[in-house]
Amino acid sequence: MRLTEQEFLGLMAKKKITRLILPFRLPTWNQLLAMDRWQRKKVRDMIKGAVVSISTTRPRGSLILMDDPSKPALTDSWLQEYCETIVPKSSMKLLNRRKSLKRKKP
Repeated sequence: MRLTEQEFLGLMAKKKITRLILPFRLPTWNQLLAMDRWQRKKVRDMIKGAVVSISTTRPRGSLILMDDPSKPALTDSWLQEYCETIVPKSSMKLLNRRKSLKRKKP
């Protein structure tokens, strides 16, 4: 069942649901499992930092959204680093298999 925009806004008002649209894709579950502990921590920290930089604040009682100028903005270099982090690097098994196939070819 897909909600219309008006129904979704009504539901958000009742249950205090927040919709967060990120300008980048999140890693899949398989990509996360392929990472080691420190790489997963780096991805988690990068996502948290991105959410903080995207989020806006609303002072109590105000209808105006305010951006915090001290928050770092998402840049192309950040996005490139993030994409390189979530894309799995070639495994040693795959590299060894490619080397053995090259040796077998005459």
